[in-house]
Amino acid sequence: MGFSRFLADWLQKYLFFSGPARRLTHMMNLSINSFRKLTPAIIKSQKLASDTNVVETTKTEVASALKKAAPALGIKGTAYHILDILLALSKADDWNAKRKPIVAISNEKLAEYVCRSKRTVSRAISSLVEAGVLAYKDSPTGRRFIHRETNTDGEEGKIKTGFGLDFSPARQRVRELAQIATSFAKKLAAEKEARRSVTRLSRAIADMIVYGEENELPVGPLVDALTKVTNTSLPLAECAERLEEIHDMGIEILSAPFLRDEKEHTSCAGDIIDAPIHNTNSTTPNFICNEQASTLDHTTQTPETDAKSSMAFEDVKGNKSEGEKADTRPMPHPSEAIPDSKLTIGMISAATLQMQEAFDLKIENWSDMNKASQDLCAALGVSTKAFNAACMEIDRRLALGILAVTCEKMLRDPSSISNIGGYFRACVSRARTGKFALNRTVFGLIKGQAACQLQ
Repeated sequence: MGFSRFLADWLQKYLFFSGPARRLTHMMNLSINSFRKLTPAIIKSQKLASDTNVVETTKTEVASALKKAAPALGIKGTAYHILDILLALSKADDWNAKRKPIVAISNEKLAEYVCRSKRTVSRAISSLVEAGVLAYKDSPTGRRFIHRETNTDGEEGKIKTGFGLDFSPARQRVRELAQIATSFAKKLAAEKEARRSVTRLSRAIADMIVYGEENELPVGPLVDALTKVTNTSLPLAECAERLEEIHDMGIEILSAPFLRDEKEHTSCAGDIIDAPIHNTNSTTPNFICNEQASTLDHTTQTPETDAKSSMAFEDVKGNKSEGEKADTRPMPHPSEAIPDSKLTIGMISAATLQMQEAFDLKIENWSDMNKASQDLCAALGVSTKAFNAACMEIDRRLALGILAVTCEKMLRDPSSISNIGGYFRACVSRARTGKFALNRTVFGLIKGQAACQLQ
């Protein structure tokens, strides 16, 4: 009974599982070990490695782009060290478009090179694959090896069979890696400059606060603004911009007293002489010339006045032009308010005797004055750009007159003008608005010269 039952069970079992059904059941019971757990980044690297449109490049170009972009890709420490070793082991010929840049080296050997554990090396390689630099090309057993063809001269040729770590993803991304490296370098430079600006401006603002407190200046807003920025977590670039604004505000606060004093010293409001000047001579001196027909406003000149102006600017040797002959009419009273356009070169020459003596000049016409303008600007510290701008804002002759009287006043009393450039610009600004009377300034200088001669 027992044997019969055993035989029946045995026949049923092996007859049922015979043929294809038995083989399928055997395969389903097999245990397949995987290489690793896949991630989207690993799959993306595998896709890049299998791309048939190979980018033409070289090992040198890819290696340079990789090392420059490594910080931006998060490759550092052991991963960077392993990347450097793998690049050194790859052959330059394998980076050709018709080959695969595969490197075959075990994790044990890499662990010896970098003095780390095999587990650390495995994680570093995984990070390189996920960064889109490498791709796995595994053999059936997981071992990494390369078999190469042998050339006729006995040297190793291209790879015939190779399994290991493939640099094809980096080769396909070489242009992208170069752009990443460039952007990262610019970002680092901007952060470095912002960091320097933050340190520099913070110290400068601190110095301003100390100076303001010592001199009882209103630096309260400066302190509040600096405290607000330092207590707020801001990006370096934004923090540098805020500190730049605070620094500018500090300069305005600290320079306010100096600007106020400069305005008081450089104001030309006192140049207007209100006291009447009476001429006791029946005739005017020979140095006062009749050039009143020539106007200073070149925008309103007529052909007739243009001819006279051109005569006035000619270099005269020996004889004087008709417009420079002596005039016997009495000197006008300042209260008659002679327009600046009627001011003659003779009046300016009479008012600037010390200037002509100091610079060895002889001002007989506007051409002489124009030639001396460059030396006068250099002596007074007035830039050529500022003088040309004055000639554009007002008339050139009027600007020459202001330059001459400024130099004369400086020579007579150096302490009267603290800022020559500011004084000149102030006179030009007032002349542009019609608030500066050059004729009265000239008569005042002539009067002062006459008083000195009497003493």
